[in-house]
Amino acid sequence: GLYQPIFSVSGLEGAVYEITAAEDIVTLDGTVRANKGEVVDTVTTGKDGTVKSKELYLGKYEVKEITAPYGMVLNEEVRSVELVYAGQNVDVTETATSFYNERQRVEIDLIKSLAIDEAYGIGKNGEIFDVTFGLYAAEELTAADGKTIPADGLIEVISPDESGHGKAISDLPMGSYYVQEISTNSAYIVSDAKYPVIFEYAGQDTETVRITANEGEAIKAMMDVGLLVMEAGDTYTFHETEKEMAWIMFEGKAKVEYDGKTVEMDRPNPFDYNPYCLHLCAGDSCTITAHDSSVFYVQKTMNDRKFEAKMYMPEDTDTWARGVDELQGTTRRNVRTCFDYENAPYSNMVLGEVVNLPGKWSSYPPHWHPQPEVYFFRFDKPIGYGAGWINGEVTEIKHNGLAVITEKPHPMVACPGYALCYTWGIRHLPGNPWEKTRIDDETHKWMLDPNAKIWDGESLDTLK
Repeated sequence: GLYQPIFSVSGLEGAVYEITAAEDIVTLDGTVRANKGEVVDTVTTGKDGTVKSKELYLGKYEVKEITAPYGMVLNEEVRSVELVYAGQNVDVTETATSFYNERQRVEIDLIKSLAIDEAYGIGKNGEIFDVTFGLYAAEELTAADGKTIPADGLIEVISPDESGHGKAISDLPMGSYYVQEISTNSAYIVSDAKYPVIFEYAGQDTETVRITANEGEAIKAMMDVGLLVMEAGDTYTFHETEKEMAWIMFEGKAKVEYDGKTVEMDRPNPFDYNPYCLHLCAGDSCTITAHDSSVFYVQKTMNDRKFEAKMYMPEDTDTWARGVDELQGTTRRNVRTCFDYENAPYSNMVLGEVVNLPGKWSSYPPHWHPQPEVYFFRFDKPIGYGAGWINGEVTEIKHNGLAVITEKPHPMVACPGYALCYTWGIRHLPGNPWEKTRIDDETHKWMLDPNAKIWDGESLDTLK
């Protein structure tokens, strides 16, 4: 369900007011006690939102707020008050006035960009109307009465308009939030990326704080990714006019025709068999005909360079058995690279696979790189699951799940009993290609030392 903040009116601590003479304040003996415009007192409200001035001489005064309470907008209204003689039996005459402060509001905007495939009529047929984003609390929010909105509580569902612009309309207290995609059109894949939104007090002169998720940039990856699922007899043709593209056959039996060549492909599963991978430049085409149920991971990005179509056969795949003698074998996995900057420097992408054994870790020890990366997950059993650290958040990973990684270390782990294979695609940055770039997490760098001491559990058999 949705959570909605509820607000109430109450006295506010910390409001500062100046009291000035609205006229010359003159006592009966002719003494001028204050000149017109002179500040005669400055007062600050207490916890109950009230305050009293010092004793003042009879006359007319003006009260003006000079500092609003934290989180509030300055009330610039000037209130007039008058102290008048109340009779000989009254020692001190009193008068009162009150001020109301508006809370500072926030407007949260986002811009969503969908990849357009003109060849297949995708992206210009109202697909944007199938996209929704959730606005979530990033931390527990507690009201004055003790009621809470839990961390990760959904506050609002945002639907972008035809131009991709969306806006949250909920009245929110200050705090930390995030925006995350909930749904998208069937031609696209829902992204797990979270876009932080922090609502902080912007000072008493600002009525509305305007924040655009993702710093105003369109919410998108630098690569288009997708999954092509085919049944026996299906035919599909790829043709990109502006983007290079590549696909990996996860599993199946099919043939591909490209550049006057025909290749028959048979891959029973991605765990025991190396992949087939075709890499095309913009303007090239290929046609796949499925002989049996077949699944392909597809990746595209902008690139105006021309290069020859390249089919990477299973025997061409560079397989690196990693973690064999490290960390007691807990990170044992196979890293397969189809192409990267070394063998395809003309490309703006990298593409490969990782085979993650049941109960073991990959992308570990923790490390990161500035180039964005996409993981697409397949388990040997569709009910399989695991966990991943994605942009600083721990997320459950499932069959046909997607992770868009733009920052921070990103280790993955498969639960015992379930083998995991995931494609890894990296987008080179302009002037900064991924050249096996690796920035190790300083906190856990100690475990890279081959002589690092790690408890091996041998004493478990002798414990009493």
